[in-house]
Amino acid sequence: MRTVYQKTADNKTIQRLAKHVRTDGGNFKGVCVSACLSYFGIQPDQYKYTWSKRVGNNHHAILRRFGWAVRSRKSTLLKGTKTVGSVRRAIAAYEDYTPDMMYMVHVSAHVLLLNSKGETVVDTSPRKVDRRRVLNVVAIFKS
Repeated sequence: MRTVYQKTADNKTIQRLAKHVRTDGGNFKGVCVSACLSYFGIQPDQYKYTWSKRVGNNHHAILRRFGWAVRSRKSTLLKGTKTVGSVRRAIAAYEDYTPDMMYMVHVSAHVLLLNSKGETVVDTSPRKVDRRRVLNVVAIFKS
């Protein structure tokens, strides 16, 4: 499992996987999730996988195990079909937050991290104009 270092939009250096890791049992460790978890101080060698055949997404449980609170904001921020660009604006206008709260945005086969102003902090597949359809949004803050 090879890792690389990457600078985030707010000049924090994070360690992420160089490429996806798939196991014979159907488990998976993704590059985008490893980058988002690394932003919270959770390095790729501290967990086994981020997705499994048995339970699906596992990165919310990983965040909770390391002392972070993960709360869904899907019903609040996703009214109708939303794109990443419209969710950015909704997060920036959202009043119920602390300044250090982060938002993990799930799109098809990808995850990115936004701050409480709606700005991209971590995205391993950035877009200039982001029209990817958002599937889920979760707020992450220190518990």
